[in-house]
Amino acid sequence: MKIFVLFIFILSMTTHASSDVAKRNKLLHMINKEIKTIKQIKNRGPNLEFRLLELYTENLKIIKEVENSKFLKNKNPKLKKRSFFTQSIKLNKKVESLGLYITKRWKNYRSNASIYYTLALNERDFNSSKKTEYYLIKSLRTAPNGSPIVHSIKTTLAEMYYNDKKYSKAVRFYKDVIINMGDEWYAKHHYNYAWCLLKTKRLASGLDHMLKAFAYSKNPRYVSVESQVLDAISIFYIQNDKIPQGTEFYITKVDEPAEYMTKFATRAQTTKKYEEVNTILDAGVQNAITKKQNSELVHYYNYELEFYRTYKKLNKHLAVSKKLTELYMKNHLKGEDLDESIQKIKSYVGFLQIQLSKNLKINIGDYDQNLLASALSYFDHLMIIDSKSKDQYLYFQGETLFSVGEFKRAYGKYARALEDMKKRKVLEQKIAKKNKVAPKYSWDDVFAKKVINALLASLQKFEEYNLSNVKYKTYVYSNHVNLWPKDEKSRLIYPKLFSIYFTKKSYDKSIVVIKEYHKNFPKDVKAQKGMFAKVFDHYVAIKDIPTIASLIQEFNKGFLSYEPQYIKKATIILANLLFNKIDKQIELGDTKSALAEYNKILENKNYPNKIHTQATFRSALIYVKALNTKQSYKLITKSYKMDKTNEMFKQVDVIDNIINEFALAQDFNRALSLSYRTLHKFCKDTYKTKTDMFKKSIHYSLIENNMRAVDKINKLAQKCKINSKSANPIVKDHLNIMALEGKIAKLQTLKKIYPTVVSSKIIAKAAENKYWYYRGEGNNSKSQEMFKIMKDNYSTSIISIEQYEQLDRELNKLSFNFTTDKFDGELFNSEIEKTLNSLKEITKKSQDIQKHKHPIITPRVSILISKQYDKATKSISSFKPFGFNKQETDMFKQQISPLIATLDKEKSEFSQAAVDTIRANTIFSYDNHSHGKSTKTKANILKRYPASMLSLSLDLQGAQ
Repeated sequence: MKIFVLFIFILSMTTHASSDVAKRNKLLHMINKEIKTIKQIKNRGPNLEFRLLELYTENLKIIKEVENSKFLKNKNPKLKKRSFFTQSIKLNKKVESLGLYITKRWKNYRSNASIYYTLALNERDFNSSKKTEYYLIKSLRTAPNGSPIVHSIKTTLAEMYYNDKKYSKAVRFYKDVIINMGDEWYAKHHYNYAWCLLKTKRLASGLDHMLKAFAYSKNPRYVSVESQVLDAISIFYIQNDKIPQGTEFYITKVDEPAEYMTKFATRAQTTKKYEEVNTILDAGVQNAITKKQNSELVHYYNYELEFYRTYKKLNKHLAVSKKLTELYMKNHLKGEDLDESIQKIKSYVGFLQIQLSKNLKINIGDYDQNLLASALSYFDHLMIIDSKSKDQYLYFQGETLFSVGEFKRAYGKYARALEDMKKRKVLEQKIAKKNKVAPKYSWDDVFAKKVINALLASLQKFEEYNLSNVKYKTYVYSNHVNLWPKDEKSRLIYPKLFSIYFTKKSYDKSIVVIKEYHKNFPKDVKAQKGMFAKVFDHYVAIKDIPTIASLIQEFNKGFLSYEPQYIKKATIILANLLFNKIDKQIELGDTKSALAEYNKILENKNYPNKIHTQATFRSALIYVKALNTKQSYKLITKSYKMDKTNEMFKQVDVIDNIINEFALAQDFNRALSLSYRTLHKFCKDTYKTKTDMFKKSIHYSLIENNMRAVDKINKLAQKCKINSKSANPIVKDHLNIMALEGKIAKLQTLKKIYPTVVSSKIIAKAAENKYWYYRGEGNNSKSQEMFKIMKDNYSTSIISIEQYEQLDRELNKLSFNFTTDKFDGELFNSEIEKTLNSLKEITKKSQDIQKHKHPIITPRVSILISKQYDKATKSISSFKPFGFNKQETDMFKQQISPLIATLDKEKSEFSQAAVDTIRANTIFSYDNHSHGKSTKTKANILKRYPASMLSLSLDLQGAQ
């Protein structure tokens, strides 16, 4: 709605501006049209020329208006004012020239006076006014007697002289001007005339005309100057020494005269005495009271505060302050008037405080009682009219009383100020809570400290004058530590407050003080321990076991950072009382009753944490003996969580034995978990079994194939400053098994944890084992996947395998064929030679491969060569020469039999070499059974595990 109204306003303003421009343009058009018409007449008389002058003057007014608008909108400071009015200056000169031309050519023209008057006004309005007086005098001399223009000329001259402060000259013309009662500015002329008379020392006459100006302003025929008269007439009454008449004038002529009356009083103070000025104010106050004009009364009273202060009228000043307070309570004093009252009273009471200090004699209590009472009364008034600052005024009252040695009364004021601030804060809290918003406090911490410091100063004075009282001290000290617990003064106050409470046997409050003292000044622990020792000794003396238990619980939480031996001593007393009976039950084998007693201790929340921890761990030991690993583990871990003071560290050797018991019971998961938790809990501690426990935890992790646990334990070892390399032998023991089983993923995980222990070689070995496994199964894709892992881990077998595969492919393609369609001895010999060369060549290649001495490939290559010899032998043996009869064939066979025997021998030697290699190297493989046909060979090469590799180290240890 606001935006819409603003839019309408802007629119109307824009419309109005555009309308003015349109009117101005239309008027200019009409003027210019008429000027053009007149100029077309060649022989113009004075009337037409005068009309031209009038038209130019009208034009001049419009141009000046436009120029003024541009000048006011200008934002360029470099442009000079004159540059905006060049057109009007130029036109004014033209008008002046035309006017002088008319008056010179037609000297007896009846309107010459009007022409001079126009030139005078133009000079005043559009030029520097230097010739205004000249043209006005010319106009007056030229004007016919009785002409209406004479009054206008004299009025303009009178006003000109009045404005130029040429009052004597102005008087000459105003005498004639005020004769004409038909002028609507008649009252204004009397007003100006009065001032001229006053300035020329005609005081009575000046007052008379000022009263006439007031009277004629009441007449609707005339423009009113009533407000100017009311503002100025007091000066005329003072100058004429007519204070009572002036007072009566304002009271009788003005409905609410306070503004003028106080101004009247202010002006009168320059020349009149207090009594005369005071009559003005008394009359004004009485008039306001009679008319029940409360706002007028406020105006008078606020003025009187300054007036009576100036004239040092303390009692009257105080009475006015009280009246203002009464008006405030009736809701008649508010807004700016209220602010003025507060400011003036505060200023004056501050002055009184200084006066009190000056008047204070050598002896305490020797001061002006009336002055003190007045100062305190002013503060009482301020507390009412400026209630938001009530606490400050109470403080100022305290300061005033303190300055004159009224220490107990001062203390009371300071305490009230502090309580007022605290109550307001509580109230603000309640309001915020009710409105569900964040509280906004008016609390001024700096001021509050001033108050509390004043209270402390009062206590010091009580000591000096033997006025000390424990009640006062308790109040001040408790408030100081509650409001500013970390303040350096509070540091000194805590011990004093403790002494007060302890002396009064308020032991609970004594403990609260110690706790707050420690919370805010932990470095003062030595002093705090001394204080607490008194309280603790008291409870020991009366054998208050529940309270002692509660206090020990506080010690265990770190209260006062008591030394372990101190806490231990206190706890031992409790422990002896609690555990002696249970130990006897365990000795008798009554574990059920013992566990029940431990549970009772745990249920009692008043016992210290240390007692609870011991009870829980003792319960766990009972379950360990009963081989209940699950329950014992649960209770031990619970005791770990409960242990806040590292009490369980004393049991670390016992816990190490419990871990061994878990392992012997084949509960490796809990053995692993307990060892990890123990290492973690006592990470920063040093103990004999620490490294051994770490090694066992790694061992259990590997048994459980828990690589995540291995990683966590190693990280923990680094944090706990355990040499993680100490577990390297254990890891190595597990690597061969893992490699043999082909656990590549776990080995790769281990390699990240043990980069120096788990080599690429062992991963390559595991991959190779799986490679031969998958190759034996005929799973080509899996075997190739393993081959890639071997490559990634720089397996030394890569070249051997690749050469072996290449050889295998070549030999699969190799064949030994002979021409059978006809027999040619030379051709046959050539083919035999070729066969032998091929065998020789593959034998050479195989020997190159076997130089790598790969335990699996070496015998396999021997078998491959053996097979080629077998193939060649069979091919030669089965060859029958074409066209040979049986006898010839037998002779042929007999001739080649040495060659066949040689080849067969070579075959057998290669086959035997494979078996010998397998036996010599105890080679385990998945498919070496295919190397030979004998079961003996199979028995030697089938995969097997030694019993030691299938046994756990813990089993071996147990066997030992």
